[in-house]
Amino acid sequence: MIETLQSLRFIFFVMIFMSHFGYDGLPTFDAGGDCGVSFFFILSGFVLASAYGDKIVSGSFRHRTFMVRRISKIYPLHLLCLLAAIAIGIRHIGAHDLPALLSNLLLIQSWIPSADFYFSGNAVSWFLSDILFCYAVFPFIFRAVSRMAPATLIGTWVAVLAAYAVLLCNIPDTMTNAIVYVFPPVRAVDFAIGMTIWRIASRLKGRHSAVLESRLAATAAELTVFAALAAMLAIHQNVSLQIRTACLFWPVNMAVILLFACERQGGAMAWLLRRKPLIWLGNISFPLFMVHQMAISITLTVLLRLSAIIPEPPCWLALTLCAATTLAGTTLAQYIKVRVQSDE
Repeated sequence: MIETLQSLRFIFFVMIFMSHFGYDGLPTFDAGGDCGVSFFFILSGFVLASAYGDKIVSGSFRHRTFMVRRISKIYPLHLLCLLAAIAIGIRHIGAHDLPALLSNLLLIQSWIPSADFYFSGNAVSWFLSDILFCYAVFPFIFRAVSRMAPATLIGTWVAVLAAYAVLLCNIPDTMTNAIVYVFPPVRAVDFAIGMTIWRIASRLKGRHSAVLESRLAATAAELTVFAALAAMLAIHQNVSLQIRTACLFWPVNMAVILLFACERQGGAMAWLLRRKPLIWLGNISFPLFMVHQMAISITLTVLLRLSAIIPEPPCWLALTLCAATTLAGTTLAQYIKVRVQSDE
């Protein structure tokens, strides 16, 4: 289960990567960004519930210790990437940018409903601002999800989704990013979905079923959920902005995580996801995520400037160069992070 979910991190990172890659008339893959972000919020809730659920139930969970560990895991890389983003754009930064950079430094930028704030610095770090809030409310949501009777839990989710629907119906397109896509309390809904999936998975693992035990049935189920994922990605542009920003992908992301979390043997897709290269890429998906947008921007800027000297490379070569720059930047960031921590 852990291996397949780790590899899935990389698969969904690639979707986010492609949502930021636009070149020579090739539009960005916006659907991949919306889908990938939702997947990571849901997966975070699921993984944390799996890792810390027993401690919360037994009373041995220490929220302060948990938060310190989480912050120490994400903040050094965030700070390094923020400094890199400032260095890259130093010529264009003025005094008016300082409040936004300060909010980025403190990881509170997602609470400010302006793109000049939540997409400031290393733009993708808005996700960290949101996930810190999710970490802060994690034990409280977990206790609610784990203690409710099934009927009460269903009723609670009906109320939450009804409130969410009302919110979507009253948000103009211009505020959709600020509220639906970025605002931490709204994205905490995705996070809570992950914990609810954990509860469902805990029940399913104790039962016998063909999908859980038969390789053939598991393969069929895997192909079905990936076909559903492809269908959601295909219809993305034909759905209203408010829906496609997040909740469009909730059902299929839930199905993907639930299936691969509950399989015992797994099918053909699970076999592929257990290959070591994919697991390794999944393990570094967080630094890849933190570095990729800057790497794409730098690579495409260099190619644009070189176009006056050499022929513009084809799309596949530009994509390969962006991927290579991302991997090189990730390796460098990891190296600097390790050296700084070892010096301390």
